[in-house]
Parts: sequence; C-alpha cells; structure tokens
Amino acid sequence: MVGEEGPGGISENRRLVLALLLAVLSVGAATGVQRTVLSLYSSGLVGGPGGPLAYLLIYLPILSFGLLKGTVDLAGGWLSDRLGRRWAAVLGSGIYLAGAAAVVCGRGLETLVAANLLIGGGEGMLMAAAMIALSDVGTPGEQAFGFGLMEGAVYGGYGVGSVLAGYVASLRGYHDAFWISLLAAAAAFAAAAGASDTRSAAWRKRAGSGPRSGSGADMTTLEVYRRCLRSWTLRAAYFLGHLAKFSDALIWGAFPLYLASLGFGEDTIGWVQGAATFSWAASMPLAGRLSDRLGRKVPAAAGLGLKALGIAGVYYGAGAPAVIASAAAIGVGVGMYYPIMPAISADVVPSGVRGRALGLYRSLRDYGYFTGALALALMSSLGMGYAFLLTVALLGAGVLVVALGVKETRPYWPAYEQAVRHAETVFSSVRTLRKMVEAHASGDRGEVERLAPSVKELEAEADGIRLVVDRILWLSPLKGQDKADFARLVARMDRIAAYALGSSRRLVLIDPARLSDGIRELLVKFVRGLELEVETLVGSLRTMGVDLEGSIDSIERVGEIESELDSVHGEAMEELDEHGERLDVLTLLNLRDLIEFMEYAADVAEDAADVMRVIVFKHSAWSA
Repeated sequence: MVGEEGPGGISENRRLVLALLLAVLSVGAATGVQRTVLSLYSSGLVGGPGGPLAYLLIYLPILSFGLLKGTVDLAGGWLSDRLGRRWAAVLGSGIYLAGAAAVVCGRGLETLVAANLLIGGGEGMLMAAAMIALSDVGTPGEQAFGFGLMEGAVYGGYGVGSVLAGYVASLRGYHDAFWISLLAAAAAFAAAAGASDTRSAAWRKRAGSGPRSGSGADMTTLEVYRRCLRSWTLRAAYFLGHLAKFSDALIWGAFPLYLASLGFGEDTIGWVQGAATFSWAASMPLAGRLSDRLGRKVPAAAGLGLKALGIAGVYYGAGAPAVIASAAAIGVGVGMYYPIMPAISADVVPSGVRGRALGLYRSLRDYGYFTGALALALMSSLGMGYAFLLTVALLGAGVLVVALGVKETRPYWPAYEQAVRHAETVFSSVRTLRKMVEAHASGDRGEVERLAPSVKELEAEADGIRLVVDRILWLSPLKGQDKADFARLVARMDRIAAYALGSSRRLVLIDPARLSDGIRELLVKFVRGLELEVETLVGSLRTMGVDLEGSIDSIERVGEIESELDSVHGEAMEELDEHGERLDVLTLLNLRDLIEFMEYAADVAEDAADVMRVIVFKHSAWSA
C-alpha cells in the first residue's frame, strides 16, 4: 500500500497510514455510539415520535451532522491540498473532540444539535484528509483497496461504538453512553497529532511519482469542480455516494426507533447496528481489492442491490437473529460499493487536483445525511414502512444508474499481461534492428549477419504470444467490441515486428561500402526514431493498465514521433533520388525496400497508438 521509497520513506508513509487509520477508527467508535442511542435519546428529549415536526426534531441532530460534514468536506479537500494532510487531520479531530465534549456536558436538544454540527464538521475534515493521504501513498492500481482500508477502519470503529453503547445504555441510560464518544474522540486527536509530517520531501516525491504527477495543479478550484460535474460518470458516482448516506440516515435514525417499537432492547439494537457496520468494515478492503482487479461496475451494482434486500429483511425480519443477519447483509452490500465511488474519481482525475475532486465527492455524498434526515422524517410521520420503502426504491434506482450511467474506469482486460509481453517482444525486435543498422553503418557486416537471426526469432515469438492473446480474448467474457479492440491493438503491434524482420532481411543484402555517408546517417537516425516510437508505445500500454488517463500524453507522443519520422523518410528518399544512380539496381531496390519497411513500421506503430486512444477514451470520465 505504501510502495517503494528511498531511505526512511517507507517508514514515514507507514507511520502516516497507521496514525490516520487509528484516528479514523477512534472517530468511528465515537460516531458508532450515536448510531445506537442518538435517535432514541433525541426522541426522549422531544416527547417521543408523533407528527412530522416531532420526527424532524428527532432527526435534527443527524441533519445537522450531515449539513456541516458535507460543507466541510469541500474545505477539507482544499486544506489538504494547500496545508498538508496531517494538519487537516489534527484540525478535524480537534473540532470533533469539542463536539463530543459538548454532547456530554449538555442535556437539551439544542445543545445536541449544535454539538453534532461540530462532530459532523470535524469528522468530515479528518476523513477527507485521511482519504486523500491514502490516495497519495497508494499506487493507481490500489485506489479502491486504499479507500476500503480506510473506510473499513471507520466502520469497524462504528461497530465497536454501537455495541458498547447498547450495553452502556441498557445499564446506565442513553446519556452516559456518550462518554464512550468523548474518550474515543480524545484518542483520535492524539493519533492525528502524532502523524508524520506529510509535507516532507520524501513524501512529496512519493506522491508526485505517478504518471499524472502534478497534472492539473494550476487549475482553480471552481474549474476543478466544473470539470468533475461535466462528466456523466462522475455525476453518477456523486449521486450514488449521496444515496449511500441517504440510506444510512435510515439505518442511523429509523432502525433504533423501529426496532424499539417492536420490543427490542438497547443491547440488541446495538448488535444490529454493530452487525451492519462490522460486516461493512470487513468487506470493504476485500471488495476494494476485487474492484481494483476486475472493475468498478459489477461489485457496485451488486452491493446496492444487496443493501436494498438487507433493509427489506430488517423491516420484515421475525426475531433478533433474522434482523441481525439482514443487518449483516446490509453491511456486506455497502462494503461492495462504498469504496468504489471515490475510487472512480481517483481513477480519472489528475493527481494535482485529486484532493479537491475527492473533497467534492465527499461533500455531495455526506449531504445525503441532510436530505435523508429531511425526507425520512417526513416519510416516517406517515408510517415507518414508507421510509423503508422509499430507501429500498432509491437503492434499486441506483443499480440502474450503475448499469446505464457509469463508465468502467477500471476495466478488466483478461489478456492484458500477455499483450504487454507481446509488445515488449516486438520492441526487442526493433531494438535488435537498430543495433543491426548501427553495425551496418560502421561497416561491420559480421555483426549484422550475427544479429539477423535474433530479429526472426523475436518475430516468431511475438507471433506465438499473439495466438495466446487471441485465444484468451475470444474465450473471455469481454464484450465483442472490447475483444476486437484488443485484438486489433495486438495485430498492429505484430505488424511492427513483421516490418522489422523485413527490414533486417533487406539490410543483410546491402553492402555498406556502397552507401553514401548521408544515407547511412539517415538510416541510423530513422531506426533510432523508430525504436523511440515503439518504446513510447510500449510504455503507454504499460501505463494504460494502471492509469488510463495518465497514458494519454505518451500515446499522443507516439504520433509526434511518427510525424518526425515522416520528415526523416522524406530526407532519405530525396537522398536516394539524388545519389541513387551511383548504386546498382539490386542495391537500390533493397535500400528502397528497407526505408519503406521502416516507414511502414512507424505508421503501424501510430495505428496501434490510435487503437489505444480509442480504448482509453472508452473508459475516460474526467472530461467525457
């Protein structure tokens, strides 16, 4: 998760990750207390459930939590980009600690609402800093896993706090359970204060080492937000994140009230909340890792559907075991999609604006507590079943949004590794050709003849790998067009090796002593440019597997090199026209074929880059 680093770098990043995970685990435990007792406690303060106003007052602490948390998420992303992750985490945990102290010291609803403003704001600041820090120190291929790890710590803490609060509330009352929140918030503040300095030179080097390093850093915050909101895929991810918190408002606020009305005790309610959050926490790192390997869409859609089924199971469950099992299913469902939504943003936005982009995502996501509290308070006043029905229906709509409105920003390519190996073999054939041309220019025909069989062997090896790629592709579950794209890419690459072989065969037949100095220099210049073009193409393919949009610049560079080679080709043909009469016909024909074969290889390399561009744009979502 922390990658390789220079001396001291690994330990620094590891300390940062561990400190932030401890901080979010502790804050999670503090908030977990509220998930068991908050709505029951606030219900007692307002005289119990009744009409719309009573339900609104019961949900008001959750509403205030979501309102400020969503607002602070934007500032959290901005501060994390400007001041560093550690200081944003310290500030957030300190604000949370003040809110937890206010809850313990106060006894009225107004104090509880004001304290939850601080708690929501502090949690938003801390979580934004932790999420962005983990995105920084993880590789592009670990984004969902990193987010799953962080969120797993948060909701593992939720589970601990929920269960402990249930037992304390059953023994000493709802208010005394909030002491757990105060102690946990103090631990979070201490952990954040002890985190390493994320502005150190080693950390900056690690955070800026990716292919998109620094890209977009000069964009204004409003421009970043506009770019994000122009993307249909990112808008869909924001909606689904919002829906996650909207539906969590039901679990947080309505579950305790509903289960208490059925006669469940506080300790059982605590276990219901704990089952949801424990399974949520346990499943997120695994689901995140699966998503990093196999794609975003399928686990996200499955998770939304499973959460909907789990909520229905809680409503219709008969007895504590069935309700707890349904709550566990809710947690697994959330764990399957929750880390994927921010990972979609991290997949596509440039690293220089990632903090602000993730801050926007977290803000729109956490406003779900605000809208959820408002909507569910109204629906609950009509009957608790309506609140459950609305939530299940929206989750079902979320499945359709994933299926129809979200691009696959982390596509599953079953033949990708073989395609890279094929490209590397093709590059080896071109590199060997370059060595042959340089030896030929120096008059070493023996070296030319010694290297020629290697080009043939590499071309044959590339043919064999291409057959393996084709077999894997056509037996895979990929869509037909996706199969065709990759097959076409590998076919273009294969033709480069074929033209390299043709060039080597012509070169062997040419006596270097018969060539002018000008044509020898142009041949060397041409083949070196061809080698650079193919090397850039292979690098683009490697980058594409871990950072789709980060590969665009190098793909464009392939076309630029090909244009430069067109000029060299023109110079070589002019040289032939000017001095060709000095050559015998056979040498002239072989030389012309050699130049044309290298030109064809350069053209085909550009064609391969065009195919890669199509593949990348198919999955791009930053500005599409």
